[in-house]
Parts: sequence; structure tokens; C-alpha cells
Amino acid sequence: MNKTIVFTSEFGSGARLIAKRLSERLGVPFYGEDTLMKLAAERSGISASDIQEFEASLAKYDGKPANLKEISPSGHVTLGEEIFKAYEDTILELASKGPCILMEKESHPILKPRMDILSVFVYGSGLEKKTMRCMTVLGTAREDAVLLISDQEKQRLVFHQAVSDIEKYNMKEYDLCINSDIFEEETSEKIILAAL
Repeated sequence: MNKTIVFTSEFGSGARLIAKRLSERLGVPFYGEDTLMKLAAERSGISASDIQEFEASLAKYDGKPANLKEISPSGHVTLGEEIFKAYEDTILELASKGPCILMEKESHPILKPRMDILSVFVYGSGLEKKTMRCMTVLGTAREDAVLLISDQEKQRLVFHQAVSDIEKYNMKEYDLCINSDIFEEETSEKIILAAL
């Protein structure tokens, strides 16, 4: 494989499960959101808990942010910019080392100008299957799963809108879009392999 696969997804779509399968099948590293956060924290000197707290606060943001300063805490007006810069540097470094699979944390807008990526958007048809995945994979109660999906989607969208002009849910922005409610993990894996 000579391309880096970049996943963007709706929370609860099962994209992480598909990405992990591909990583094992192709023998390339997989960097999910938690790993990217840890690496960005190490690179920047910002603690992972501070990054996590900042990202969690985005679920409460109301409106489309003009920039990262607008969504940074008042006591630290550049925190959002510092976090994004840490993600950007981390993602560019990982992609420069060779093919890998990257998930979220704005990997798609950061790497979109490159020719050696395959951008994949994974989505679901409705809330029920996403809720069931969260309950099964994360072990959360139904009510907690529904709230988690809502909060995660809001966090991702607010951060994305603050750093990119790409419309996150515009399927024309991606090389490949997969409805994981129709195509289960194994079939999705085959579709992506065929696209590669």
C-alpha cells in the first residue's frame, strides 16, 4: 500500500472497527483519536487531560466558530490554536513516515492537499445502529450512548469548523463514502481495499 488512509466519521458509525481491521490486514500502523491525542500532548507539552477537557467543552459551544481563539477558554486564548498545531505537526510527521491509517483529529483537512492519501467518510443511516454500537463496543447504557453520540458529534464539528473550510458532512469532499449500516465491517474493508 502506498497511500495513507484517512478516516472521518460520524460517531458510532463503527469506523474505528473498520480502520483497525484494515490496519491488521495491510500491516500498517493505526492511529486513532486517543493515540493522536497522546502524541499531540507529548509533542506540545499540553497535558492530555487539558486537551480532553478543551475538546469536551466544545459540545457546549453554540454557533459556528470563526476561529480557534473564539472557542479557547478566556484564560488561555491560544489553547485551541496550540492544540490544533500539535495535532497538525503530529499527523504530518506520522504521514511522512510512510503509509498508515489516521482517524479524525482533523487528519483529513491537514492531509487533503497531498496526493498519497485515500480519504474515507463512514456514516450511518440513523441513530439506532450507532447507539447499539456504542452500547456493545463501549459498554454504555442506552441513554448514555445517545448523549455521548450527540456530544462527540458536536465536539468534532465545532473543532472542524474552526480550522477548516471543508464541509465535514459534504460527501463530495471525500474519495470514498461508506454507509456502515448497509456495509458491515468486512464488506467495508473489502470496498476500501478495492479503492486502494
